Amino acid sequence: MELPAYLVENKKRSALIGVVALLCIFAIWGLLSRSSSDKIEHPDGYTFVCQNPSCRNQFKVSSARIEELRTKPSAPPLHCPKCGQTNVVQAGASDRRAAGAR
Repeated sequence: MELPAYLVENKKRSALIGVVALLCIFAIWGLLSRSSSDKIEHPDGYTFVCQNPSCRNQFKVSSARIEELRTKPSAPPLHCPKCGQTNVVQAGASDRRAAGAR
């Protein structure tokens, strides 16, 4: 019960404490809400290639979907929109990496 009485008596100090608390909240919010570098480096998303020899479809996947795949283990895998297979790799990936993804 002494703290409210102290704050009422020292209004300048109370205002200073409030301003510092707000600045800390805004600083933490600013640090946590920065956009990821993926969105900056790949604004249109990522290009994936279907590994089905008869399909070889290239398609875009959004950065948000890639982030979902990275963070949620229960997220459904990527499917080729043309043939429906899940054997897809990012465009430019080496054949060795593509073989390891199977």
